[in-house]
Amino acid sequence: MRGFHERLARIAARAAALAALLLAACDGTPHRFDAFPAPMSTRVLVPQGLHDDPEAWACVDRSHDRYLQAWSELIAEEADGISRRIRELSNPFTGSRDTWMRDLSTVQQLTRRHASMLSRMESLDTGLISAWSECLGPAWSRRLEAMRISRSIERWRNVAEASGPAILDLRLMVPGLPLDDGARASLQEAMLAYAERLEPLARRLAETRLQGPIEAIRLRQRQIAEEGQADENAINEAIRVRNRKPHDAILQLDLSTIEQLRGSLPEASLDRLREAVVDAADRGRPRYAVELLAPVAVELGPIDAATRRQIRQAMDAHETADAFVRNQIAEIALRDRKSTRLNSSHRT
Repeated sequence: MRGFHERLARIAARAAALAALLLAACDGTPHRFDAFPAPMSTRVLVPQGLHDDPEAWACVDRSHDRYLQAWSELIAEEADGISRRIRELSNPFTGSRDTWMRDLSTVQQLTRRHASMLSRMESLDTGLISAWSECLGPAWSRRLEAMRISRSIERWRNVAEASGPAILDLRLMVPGLPLDDGARASLQEAMLAYAERLEPLARRLAETRLQGPIEAIRLRQRQIAEEGQADENAINEAIRVRNRKPHDAILQLDLSTIEQLRGSLPEASLDRLREAVVDAADRGRPRYAVELLAPVAVELGPIDAATRRQIRQAMDAHETADAFVRNQIAEIALRDRKSTRLNSSHRT
């Protein structure tokens, strides 16, 4: 048994190292000043009901061509300029990212240019949908408004996810649920209401992350002025908590929406949605059995059946405990959405 315990000790050491790597990967996403979505496509009109109508399609295509031309000009004028400026600043012979990312004036300038570009893209998207409204008539007003909301969420998701964890959008999971036609029909209205509430939250998350580098510089300057030196760990944690608040607000919306769907969807589908939300809420804490122990357990080599059972029992016990904690996260969030934040400050 001594050899067995020595091998488990080696596994524990490897597990700790792997945990550190996983957490570093989660928290160390570099900030992007040049993130933006792809331009809108006329393909989005097909699932909304635009099929064999040559006159409508001709009008739609003309307005879309003008939109693409304006979009290309904007990319050449703004996006390419931002990327070029970042390459200049990051030239290893003249500077480095660590240097200019601590210069308030430089970061503010890049943030303003990025925000201006996104604002102009939003105006182009809004103008295109308005033009399509003229092409398609009043019968399309509700569908085009839903399209505007979806596009806005897509835009802000692209920006937010370029510099942090992904947004969990329940609408993207619905197509994968095994539902009958009746359940899908009842779900459609609920998802439209969900999207209306998600849009401002996605925007707030993106804007919060956009301001992250500026806030980090100001915190660093304040610490140096007050204490003579900066605590980078404390700065990173403060920014992480700040960025986590709007992210958690989206998870709260997801959880409350799932509860509202109870009775309309099969329990298995609700459980699947709920599990995805809890995964997102608990992101960053490695699963001991699955992510840490199992990959390195192969190093044990040939072992007897009794020892194999011991390892499996230990892994099962960790999985059971982990599932209990994850369910508690969801229960607490649903019980008190106003005061509870799904953050990772107490993860083990």
